[in-house]
Amino acid sequence: MPPRSIALFLLDFARRAAPPVEIQPQVRIARWRFVRSLDAEDVHLCGFPTLNECVRLTTPIAVVNGDRVTTTSGRQYELVGDPASEPEDLRLLSMHIHSLGLRFEYMTRADLLADEGNRWLLQ
Repeated sequence: MPPRSIALFLLDFARRAAPPVEIQPQVRIARWRFVRSLDAEDVHLCGFPTLNECVRLTTPIAVVNGDRVTTTSGRQYELVGDPASEPEDLRLLSMHIHSLGLRFEYMTRADLLADEGNRWLLQ
């Protein structure tokens, strides 16, 4: 299968809904980035859960506490390693987010801290 076909297959596979929070309350996520929705002003986490290689975009973030992120669904994510920086990872994250019809921008922890109103409790 050509590389583009593989990427499109993986994106289609990744569009599946995450398991219910009751079944999967915690997730370790690697090669991640904070993502702000330009339409809703929500901030999400997008990355690769360590149990599979499918990109996941979370529900909006409620709290960031060190390397732990809790979303509005109640699911807790453990950030593994540094934010995604490899071009291929960023391309897959962007393709996934765009495939969901979202306009977005990447954010850093510093961006979250500087955000007016600072809705997130960061430590």
